[in-house]
Order: sequence, then C-alpha cells, then structure tokens
Amino acid sequence: MSITKFFEIRDSMTCLPLMVTKLEPINSDEDWLIKRAMGSEPYPLYHVVYLGRDIAHFDVYEWGQLGARTVKTAHDYIQDHFDELGTGDVIDIQFILQEKAYPKRSENPNKLTSTGK
Repeated sequence: MSITKFFEIRDSMTCLPLMVTKLEPINSDEDWLIKRAMGSEPYPLYHVVYLGRDIAHFDVYEWGQLGARTVKTAHDYIQDHFDELGTGDVIDIQFILQEKAYPKRSENPNKLTSTGK
C-alpha cells in the first residue's frame, strides 16, 4: 500500500514543503512496476518530492547541493520515522541535529501547536 504525507521542513531561515510517499506494493502488478523503475530496491521505498521545485528522489544521497543539509536530513529522518509522523508535521532540522534545545513551531497559521518533531 502506498501512503502519502506532507511535511513542513524547518531549518535556519528556511521553511519548505515536502511530499513523501511510502511505496509498498499490495499486488504483483505494483511490485513489477516499482521494480521496473527502481530495480530490486528493498521495500519500503520513500519517494520524496520537494514541492514547488519539481525535484524528487528515492535516494537520500541524491539531493546534492540543493539539499546538502536541510532536505537530506529531512529525507533521512522521515524515512526512519514515517509511520509515527502525521501529515503536516513540522520536521525541525536544527532540533534533529541538536543545534537547538526546542523545536520550531509551524509557520502555518491554521496550526495551533507545534508537533515537536
């Protein structure tokens, strides 16, 4: 089953949206199509899309200069914690890297509290 979630990525003077789809085929047709595109990568696979930039990667190390710190760290963290994160959660890079003692709050005016992620 494929599940898609959206995340607000926060870093120093940065707020960017990522859309992440966890790919786990539920039948042989999905399995074949995913393997046709990706080879024999182990499941689950995480397809991370940097919204607004038309850039997406499965591999955390493919981000290069664009995401050398922020997007790479977020991608890695989300892969490791996908099932416990909710759509719309804030992923605070400075907090993850232990540069700050408290996580940032969302810039979304519709959110009442920070998730602390």
